Amino acid sequence: MKKLLALSLSLCLILCMLSFPAFGEGGDIEINLYGIGDFGGALDDAGTPTGNPGGARIVGKIKELTAQASNPIVVAGGTSYTGSAISETNHGELVNAMYKAMGVQYAAVGNHDFDWSDVNTRDEVFGAWQEQGGFTFLSANVFWTEGEKAGELVFTPYEITEIDGIKVGFFSVIDEGNMSAISNVNKEGIEMRSALEAAKASVKALREEGAQVVIALAHLYGAQDAPYTVQEPITSSLADLIEACREDGGIDAVFGSQTTIPLCGKVGDTAVVKAQNFGRFIGHLTITVSTDGTVKSEPELIPLTQIVVGEETLFDSSEATRESLPVDEGFLALYNSYNDALTILMDAPRGTSDVDMSFEGDDLKFAYQKWYLRNNLYYLNNVYGEHVDAYFHQRGGIRNIGSDVVKAGDPINLRLLYASAPFENYIYTLDMKGSDIRALLSGECQYGTYTSLLQYGFDVVYESGDPYEANGPIASLTIGGEPIDDEATYRIATNSFLYPGPGDGIDFAAGFNASHTNVLNRTALLKSILHQSANLTALSAADLEPAFAPTVYAYTASSIEEIEAVAQGDATVTVEKAEDGSSATITVVSPYEDPYTEPGTVANTYTVTLK
Repeated sequence: MKKLLALSLSLCLILCMLSFPAFGEGGDIEINLYGIGDFGGALDDAGTPTGNPGGARIVGKIKELTAQASNPIVVAGGTSYTGSAISETNHGELVNAMYKAMGVQYAAVGNHDFDWSDVNTRDEVFGAWQEQGGFTFLSANVFWTEGEKAGELVFTPYEITEIDGIKVGFFSVIDEGNMSAISNVNKEGIEMRSALEAAKASVKALREEGAQVVIALAHLYGAQDAPYTVQEPITSSLADLIEACREDGGIDAVFGSQTTIPLCGKVGDTAVVKAQNFGRFIGHLTITVSTDGTVKSEPELIPLTQIVVGEETLFDSSEATRESLPVDEGFLALYNSYNDALTILMDAPRGTSDVDMSFEGDDLKFAYQKWYLRNNLYYLNNVYGEHVDAYFHQRGGIRNIGSDVVKAGDPINLRLLYASAPFENYIYTLDMKGSDIRALLSGECQYGTYTSLLQYGFDVVYESGDPYEANGPIASLTIGGEPIDDEATYRIATNSFLYPGPGDGIDFAAGFNASHTNVLNRTALLKSILHQSANLTALSAADLEPAFAPTVYAYTASSIEEIEAVAQGDATVTVEKAEDGSSATITVVSPYEDPYTEPGTVANTYTVTLK
């Protein structure tokens, strides 16, 4: 009996030793979580003090930090892939290689992570990313709505991992409002249910399964004022979610994403960190578990580039911050192999800019937005071959090409086009009544800097007199100098993000006779620029308006040599004059090649009547 009792006591002692964490001399266990958020495929090193650090420097810094930290774990916020040529041309392979090199264990799902899949390919795409990157996507509120899986979760909602004897639970949610930030084809077959309710259920389940620490990867809006320290409160949806989960056991720390501002602070005793985007920060959460089970968390943002807000440099960063980072040579070699293969394709000129433009500064940004819209409209009328009156686009879909000014006459390459149009937005053409167009434009703006809806084709004057932002009432709305007729039908175009409409006051559901062109915005920009590089520049604006131009022009020329001199740039011009001298056929061959056709030659042919 004594032997049996001794054996039982020994077994209990062993089980107790296995069940409790091995606390250190100080009685505490420290866990260090590191990560980046909203990376957006920013694998390229910008090479400037305030620019993106690039994948090799991010990997190098993460490896340095995790090598020095106790119990490190690495995560990633959502929207990992879309945003750069080097990521998009291989559908995120290199981002996954970077995540694997960093040791990412869990990743949130962001709205733009859906950009490259549809209802039929979603499992395949996300499954391949997880396999390539060696991590698990988490999301507790994205559900299938059709097929055999209707009503089931699309992703793993949460997981528990044991770190130094501590059960640490991870879950992720995405703000259900993000459904309006996904193109229609990419969101078919899914729905996003309440992030708050999913978070409460996840926290409760994790606590019931024994999680001593609960960490949220939240693709959710949060707000904080500069200089982004624990002294400034964190507000908005993120704060509401943290407060709502307290009764179910609470969240100990949050690694955020979605917003394009950094966050570093607390909501109550819950630490929150958001590493801005493009790898400009590494977010760090220090989580301490005491012997009595008390959990404390502290946030930190580690800058990987110089962070400037207004004229102030924040986070002890400097012009030397990016340059001083360790570079992971293994990943750099892999990046270079991808980049070398893309260089000829991406950097070869495909045409020239016809305006001065930049992403920064009202006038230059205004010119950039108009350039983007105008080229989509030009493509439809002059290349695709459908008469369209106006083109509409969302402001958020025309992305950052940097603060440097692209001057008129500067070369345009594919790298810039990928930066301009990183999303897989396809063009739709449709009919819409004048009254519905007026309603759209009175609620938004013509080319706006701050509002969401942009258009090119209609001439709009607002009563506010501000061409950048509409405040409501329209003073005049014309096309070709004539007022639009509310009862008339106009052929317009927009993209697959806006049609039939995400809501939020931008709704193209009133359109009819819609046609899917199967042409990406990025492709339209390319084809438009190439086509214009083979234009006759001496043809006046009057000759080319409306945009859907005829192929026969009345043109006065004193000699064949004069005709040969009117092509754009370095285009090659050949002229075949009719035997009676009354007309000539002019062929203009662009000096630039179309990378997506064989042999790639771009040429326009004109029949000109000589007078």
